Amino acid sequence: MILMLTLNCNMLNRTLTGYQVSKEFYDMFFQPGSHLSIREYLDNSYCDDISEVNLKTDAYELLYYVESKYHSPVKEGLYSSLYSYSIDYLIHPDDLKIFRKMMNPKNIMKQFANSDTPNFFFIHVRRKLQDGKWRWIELAFLTGEENGFAPGVFRIYAFDIENVKERELGNKTREEKLSESNLDDVTGLLQSKVFIENAINLFEEKKNKGWCIVLLDIEHFRLFDEWFGREQGNYLLAKIGRIINQYIKQNGGIAGYFGQDDFSLLVPYQQAKIRLLFENIKNTIYTFKYTSGFTPAMGICKLRESKGINDAIDKASVAVFRGKNDLKDRIKIYDPEKQISAEKEYHIMLDFMDALKNGEITFYLQPQVRLGSGQIVGAEALARWIKPNGEMVSPGIFVPILEKYGFVTELDKYIWDLVCQNISKWMKAGHRPIPISVNVSRIDIFNIDIAEHFEQLTAKYNLPHELIKIEITESAYAETTTAVRDLVIRLRDSGFIVLMDDFGSGYSSLNMLGSLKVDAIKLDALFLNIKDENLDRGVRVLESVINMAKQIAIPTIVEGVETEEQRLFLQDLGCRYAQGFYFYRPMPKEQFEKIVIDESKVDYGGFVVKTNEQFRVREFFDEHILTDSMLNNILGAVAYYSWDEKSVDIVRFNQQFYISVNVPDFQQRLCNIERFMPSNDVIKLHNALKIAKEKRLNGSEEVLRFYKTDGTLSTYMMRFYYIGEQEGTSRYYGSANNITSLADLKEKLDLISRFSSSTIIFMKRIKKEDKWQFEVLSHGLSEATMISKQEFEDGLNNRSLYQYLSEANAKMIKTFVVDAFKNKHGIALQYEFTRKDGTIIPLKLKADPVDDEISNVEFIITIELNKKQAP
Repeated sequence: MILMLTLNCNMLNRTLTGYQVSKEFYDMFFQPGSHLSIREYLDNSYCDDISEVNLKTDAYELLYYVESKYHSPVKEGLYSSLYSYSIDYLIHPDDLKIFRKMMNPKNIMKQFANSDTPNFFFIHVRRKLQDGKWRWIELAFLTGEENGFAPGVFRIYAFDIENVKERELGNKTREEKLSESNLDDVTGLLQSKVFIENAINLFEEKKNKGWCIVLLDIEHFRLFDEWFGREQGNYLLAKIGRIINQYIKQNGGIAGYFGQDDFSLLVPYQQAKIRLLFENIKNTIYTFKYTSGFTPAMGICKLRESKGINDAIDKASVAVFRGKNDLKDRIKIYDPEKQISAEKEYHIMLDFMDALKNGEITFYLQPQVRLGSGQIVGAEALARWIKPNGEMVSPGIFVPILEKYGFVTELDKYIWDLVCQNISKWMKAGHRPIPISVNVSRIDIFNIDIAEHFEQLTAKYNLPHELIKIEITESAYAETTTAVRDLVIRLRDSGFIVLMDDFGSGYSSLNMLGSLKVDAIKLDALFLNIKDENLDRGVRVLESVINMAKQIAIPTIVEGVETEEQRLFLQDLGCRYAQGFYFYRPMPKEQFEKIVIDESKVDYGGFVVKTNEQFRVREFFDEHILTDSMLNNILGAVAYYSWDEKSVDIVRFNQQFYISVNVPDFQQRLCNIERFMPSNDVIKLHNALKIAKEKRLNGSEEVLRFYKTDGTLSTYMMRFYYIGEQEGTSRYYGSANNITSLADLKEKLDLISRFSSSTIIFMKRIKKEDKWQFEVLSHGLSEATMISKQEFEDGLNNRSLYQYLSEANAKMIKTFVVDAFKNKHGIALQYEFTRKDGTIIPLKLKADPVDDEISNVEFIITIELNKKQAP
């Protein structure tokens, strides 16, 4: 019985790896009532990979695969895309006819129906390996409800049958060839198996004598074969083999060929000699034309730093990988510290998967605001990993690792779902939602159907599409422009808002923006990192990008705004939206919800852009547009100043500046202008220049006074911008606006307040709010009432002055004043005012209506001390 079972299992193995499954054999093993399921057997067989396909959704998923063997696309996606990709890249041209016939999505279910074995068939084709060679495989297909599959669902099992096919064709298998000789036919070096056996025997002897393992890899050798042909490829391998053999004869050791472009040596650790070997091999490769891209790389591991030969080879592999990624130094010695780093990354990956299952992954929200009002127009969802003990793992640590190992899509899908779930809860609670941005990387675009995924998400949570803003990184646009262009079209057609993230990080162009038609661009925060040495260029670049976006009507959001200076600068450039620590830091969603529940802090209008809304000043510096006179009138009074920390000189000025100063000794005033200023104003001038130097983007502003020849003072509102250093002095550009008349008026009003015994008030009506507003022009009673001018004005406007009146006086004033104000007639009243110290003073009030349609002042009120009743 045991013999029979063994025989039957052996027959089964042969049947499913290279031979037709007969109807009788199928009935014997896999019919109902038997103890063996064909699906169970195939799922647990020694196959190379297993894929599951759903024709109804056109989806496939790679359930299992042997690492580093076959050239293969992504782990999941569209079956139709996999079918097309396989025809173009994976299947041998001679086998495409049978592949197309049996695997076409339109016909494959017919193949199951017509198969001799129910719901099972197989084909033999050659499939491409990762090294570019072809390998015979058997593709076994299984479907059927009796095998546990839903209608339209089937699995594909891939078996390596290279040796079987080679024997069928009368060829020796690779294993059979290897057994005939210890040396590789092409390179003359030890075969890999023999090399490792010999190296193991030598390990203990050479470990403490300063020996090492050296691995050699030739970059893009597959491409060399394609360009020059396999014959030339073998010729190059043979030359390298002879060079290595000569090195072994001179220095001792053993060397092996591991196939493709991989060589291994066990030799004394002599850095100079090993580098000379590297240079010899590199120069040999460069004797061929157009081979600069085929540079070799070497990885070295000292035996004393390894546990055995296999461990040393593994560590040398780590080093050679580093060498392939360093164009400056292609020879790398194994560094335990870097290996520790790799192990840390591995543990972070393991912890991350647990974190997903345990709900440790969440998101914070960073608001995006309108620059002018500070109101929130949206927010960006940012992944956060918070451990049960409250410790937060920085996104700067785990996100790059997920990207490096291709698992960032798992994080992104999880965050997208959380965001949609949160918006849905917010809406169900009766709150008005605002759009939330989520990030999509180029890896996401390659791994899954983004548009379909978001369609399903919004349907799952019943969300309007416009509530989801999809931020696609600029690098994704540049690397897969066609795919991203199609994706953007699909997303926008479905009503999603699409943003280009990190614009300006090195790839973008106006043509790209014009062709992709996104809803907004986010400027990389690096744009705001403008240093003194490149300020002019940085400002111009930022200004150009914002203007470029305006020309094609695309709103811009600048990230990384951290200071008031940056905010003002961006606002001056006409940028409307920003995001950064100056406004809000990333915050838990609960904190964000507490803010936006106050709808006055939210702008629900979304992103809006006005094209060409600002003049670019440089446009006016065209001799064909404006004359000097016209340009000077536009600029006003301007001059260039120099300051050597001792005195300020005027080095250049325009006609408007000369007219504004208007003094007969103008030329004598160009040097050491401090001579013509009050001492207090000199201090203010120097402080303004210091501030302008510190805040180059926004400059500084100050009111300064200068003596005229007759001894009177002229007053100017001056603004300074630091230009740079020249001839040992600081240079500034400055504008000057003569406000002498306004300053004189203010001074006179102050004098009236100080020397007049009356208080004069303007009363205005705010029509939109239908209320009165009072402006105290002068307050000559500040000493008598013990209330300052500002306190008096505030008390009038907030109606708190009534506290200083008796109840009868307050009622009288309200009655008469309200009647007079409503009917616009004058009044005169006498009343008593209680001061803060409790004493009472008598006052008289007179209000006169203003009959002037142009003025918004409706009454002039005068309050004086009633001297007749005063004690």
